[in-house]
Amino acid sequence: MSTSSSSPAEQPERASRARAVALIAGVLAVLGAIAVPFLPVKERTAELQWPSRVVGNTNAPLVSYFPESFDLSVPCRAVAAQAGRAEGSTLFSTIPPSSSLATTRGLVVRLTGPQDERSLQVVLRGETLLVVEAAKFADPGCQALTVHATRDTTTVEARGIAGASASRPGSNLRPQIIGFYTDLAGMRDDEEFAGLAAKAAIDTRFLTEPTGLKLGVLVASAVLMLVSLGALALFDRAAPRRRKVPPRSRLQPRAADIVVTAALGIWHVIGANTADDNYIATIARASSGGGYLANYYRYFGAPDDPWGWFYQIIKLMTATGVASPWLRLPVLLLNIGTWLLLSRFVLPRLLRSASKPATLLGGWSAALVFLCFVFAYDNGLRPEPWIAFGVLGSWALVERGIATRRLLPLGLAGVLASATLTCGPTGAMVYFTLILAAKPLLRLLKEHIARLAPDGGRGRTALAWAAVLAPLAATFCAVSLIGSWRISYGAFRAAATVKIVVGPYMHWYVEATRYQQLMGFSPDGSFSRRFPMLLMLLLLIVVAGTLWRAAIMARLGQHSRLDLRVGPTRRIVGLTFAGLLCLMLTPTKPTHHFGAFAGLGAAVVAAGAAAVLAISTARTRALYAAALLFMIGLAYTAPNDWWYPAGYGSPFRTTAIRFGVSLGTVFYYLGGLAIAVAFFLHLFGNGARVWRVLLERRLIASGAVIGAVLTIVIELGATSLQALTVDNSAAARNLAAVTGRDECGLADVVLVDTDPQKSILSPVSDQGSAADALLGSQARGFAITTPQEQSTADLLAQANLPDIGPAVDPLHPTPPADPADLIGFGLDPTATPLVMSAAGRSAGTDPAGIVAPIAELTSRWYQLPENTALVTLAAVGYFPKNAVRLEFTDDPANGKAQGPPVEMVAADPAPGWRDLRLGEIPRKAKAVRVLARLDLPGPSQWIALTPPRAPKLATLQHVIGRADPVLADWEDGLGFPCMRPFGYRDGVIELPKYRISPDRVTDASFHQWMDAYGGGPGGIVESAAHAVTLPTYLRGAWDVDWGKAQRLIPRAQGGPPDLTTQTVTRSGLANPGPLGSGVVGSSWTTDPSKLH
Repeated sequence: MSTSSSSPAEQPERASRARAVALIAGVLAVLGAIAVPFLPVKERTAELQWPSRVVGNTNAPLVSYFPESFDLSVPCRAVAAQAGRAEGSTLFSTIPPSSSLATTRGLVVRLTGPQDERSLQVVLRGETLLVVEAAKFADPGCQALTVHATRDTTTVEARGIAGASASRPGSNLRPQIIGFYTDLAGMRDDEEFAGLAAKAAIDTRFLTEPTGLKLGVLVASAVLMLVSLGALALFDRAAPRRRKVPPRSRLQPRAADIVVTAALGIWHVIGANTADDNYIATIARASSGGGYLANYYRYFGAPDDPWGWFYQIIKLMTATGVASPWLRLPVLLLNIGTWLLLSRFVLPRLLRSASKPATLLGGWSAALVFLCFVFAYDNGLRPEPWIAFGVLGSWALVERGIATRRLLPLGLAGVLASATLTCGPTGAMVYFTLILAAKPLLRLLKEHIARLAPDGGRGRTALAWAAVLAPLAATFCAVSLIGSWRISYGAFRAAATVKIVVGPYMHWYVEATRYQQLMGFSPDGSFSRRFPMLLMLLLLIVVAGTLWRAAIMARLGQHSRLDLRVGPTRRIVGLTFAGLLCLMLTPTKPTHHFGAFAGLGAAVVAAGAAAVLAISTARTRALYAAALLFMIGLAYTAPNDWWYPAGYGSPFRTTAIRFGVSLGTVFYYLGGLAIAVAFFLHLFGNGARVWRVLLERRLIASGAVIGAVLTIVIELGATSLQALTVDNSAAARNLAAVTGRDECGLADVVLVDTDPQKSILSPVSDQGSAADALLGSQARGFAITTPQEQSTADLLAQANLPDIGPAVDPLHPTPPADPADLIGFGLDPTATPLVMSAAGRSAGTDPAGIVAPIAELTSRWYQLPENTALVTLAAVGYFPKNAVRLEFTDDPANGKAQGPPVEMVAADPAPGWRDLRLGEIPRKAKAVRVLARLDLPGPSQWIALTPPRAPKLATLQHVIGRADPVLADWEDGLGFPCMRPFGYRDGVIELPKYRISPDRVTDASFHQWMDAYGGGPGGIVESAAHAVTLPTYLRGAWDVDWGKAQRLIPRAQGGPPDLTTQTVTRSGLANPGPLGSGVVGSSWTTDPSKLH
């Protein structure tokens, strides 16, 4: 019954106006959306100039590493004056000259050689471009030394000196800029420095805002799209109405709602973080003054646009607080919203309401498996929860349109699909909601066309088709409005290109890598991640097979007992398969992307429960039970591991799930028994009563529910136990944040030795030197040494190589041995005693020159301060974990040990410098001595020791504070919420004063992500600063490798940068060139064509 009050004569005229509005608004919205990326933008440009009023150093690390262009002019009089003053003088450098990377990555203009043979060298990116005798710069005709570098050419010239020039046309030799550094000193206005100038045009292509034109088109397109949706609503009013589902049934709470909401709320507080929570939170926090959201950790400052629009929400939330539960609050609401979509719209569309067993089992299966997906994948800041909601919501809207024969739900599905796609590339699966429903949608469109063009004329029919399709096209083109409102097409192209070249970029045909990780023994392959995905894949096959069998039986004219609506079930199965295929196109292959299937996977499992109910033979049910049991067994052979730092203290972190016996093994045996039962039934039929009871339909269909309940119970139980027993667990930190305590994460439980040099204990006896006290009186195979001895320096440098980087990598050349670096933790090499065991023939040999078969020492007694809680000792080398022990005494004068020796532990087993520690100090102990022993000393087994220390401890948060800029590696950000990440502005970053890194295993896997090859801050810091590792300890867990804190000491002190900024209008197609400097392979190439 029509609700329109217009007369029959007015209805055609109204329909005609609606067609015109829909067509015009829809077409204009589409054209506007297509034009938005190409429209001009306002770019804030910046130019770095030098010198300022005083000639000296300037720190100005560029986010992009390299400038758009670089120019330098040094007057000849300044060169000549400096040449007569000192040897080895640096006239100009873009990287601190004390860095071993200055000549490898930057520009260095320096004077070398003795006074009578002194020459000027210009070294750029490892290539000596020009060498000129310094005396020639005193000639009256000499004007200036100039350097000009762009993407296309590089020229160096000493103007006024014949033959003193070099050119590299076609070479991209722009230097990396950390700042401008010089040994020149004076005022800019001094006559000697007249004409001294350097300038660098900073790459600010991403620092843009929409122009008035672009903003106007964007707003107009959005308004026109809404108008066209209104026209679709008018079209729907003319369609016959279907019976509506009473809204009360959707709003009424259910038991599953209470269980799901409660479980999501609990897990939100005690659950583990996902892999990129720290990454995304730091991107949002650091962008407050940057003008745009740079990727921060990689890609030379390129943003993630057009993906990740929801980062803006996180950025707004960081202004209020940075606690993990607060930042993840939108995700909690999204997960609840996904469940409501699933329970109120998706499941009623899939399951026939007449079948109570199907609706009951399907509903609970969906609820519990959805929780399994969320617990494992969707409890963090990654885009998968947004994509899961968007995909399921788009499918529900499309199905709503099909069921009610209305167009507006299809338009809303288009808007939601656009928002879903711009969350991340995985969201591309959302468009299959329309593709897979093409046949019923075509029938729906034809129905509306028939009403809009009842006369059937070709012209009117074509206009009707255009009037219907234009608004729908506008909604799907909204992806451009969401993703390109700030960034231009040219900037997007540059960002996409550098991500492909720098990588990781994995081709579609290596998709098996993702599943290999899922089956690996790591957080990517934990039992919590395996179970929901393997269950979804199993039941996806079961449902597809059931639908295929039902289709065959229908063709044969036979009835198939099925509690599923065939059309919607086919479409959701097809959408899930299509989603798995879309994952093949993603450039990376982690298991995180499976979180996008939270809603779809739960729906498939619900359909699978109904499909299992339709299995008619006990033999087939036995085969399904065997497959399910084997699948659960495969999931339970994985560990209960989580991403750093949530895995600390987690039960079953390094073992399979077991309670006396491995659960995986138990399920394997049960699966084998089910196979045997199926074989028995195959041979002797289905008549055995006992098998019919054990293989009853509802019991077998409940298998997924039982497995999901067991998985959830283990996850909640293990995490609750971790929260109760581990003070520094993620759950404990989240609870502290929720209850309002001043919570700074790991920074409150990591302790720092505030002054390692002063913490060194004094010998009880003052006889002999401090080194003699450490060596003891009866040592063999050990000798006193110093870092200044060449053989000792070589060994120490070799042991520290894992911290420096591979010597064969041009991006990480091994720096020359520096005595200040050869004793760890900031200990003074000139004031710290050092003893070393035999290494080849360097120590501990007998008169015949043969290495002693045993190296051992017992130091003298060292006085312990009162109430000593921890004794530490810096050691380096290759030695077994029981090589160093401590003895205590309550009577140093008597010298009798108080109990047996106690082994010192090391949190980090690497050969570099380790801070051995012991926290179990006898109550009455007044002195301590060191015992060290190696059974086979030599080049492959040696140790160097410093005296014991009693650290004066303070928390890491107290040492670093809230104000100093910090580089927290991307695994660490939310673990240290009170520390301020270093910022960036106008393309220049502020130099961090500290660096926080994760444990060695995690760091070894991910530290290269931030290196110079990837365009991350690691490549800037290693050139700009010298890192001194602080001795740190995890409170209550001395032997745990929590990570590493380093103080970053600038290699050269400098003033703030002198920047000139302005706003210019750029074409949307403008692209000054590739980012970086032609990064290909494992080194920096000079061929920019490799980036295209």
